[in-house]
Amino acid sequence: MTDQKSNSQIDMAISYKQRLRSSYDAIAPKYEDVADLQLEVIKRMGDRLEFFKTAPQKIVDLGSGTGLSRKLLKRKF
Repeated sequence: MTDQKSNSQIDMAISYKQRLRSSYDAIAPKYEDVADLQLEVIKRMGDRLEFFKTAPQKIVDLGSGTGLSRKLLKRKF
């Protein structure tokens, strides 16, 4: 009985992950069209980067989503 319950939970988790992926895939092409908050954060980040006088060898943009800030970071550095 525990094997059946475990298998059922695994199936539910897989199903959830598939639905979640489908949901993200459906909105991904339109994400940047409605990313007003993200664009404002990127603008403000760019303003603050003016104070940094450095030339990093590598830049890691964690949590960048679609990479909206990549262009700004590339231009600055």
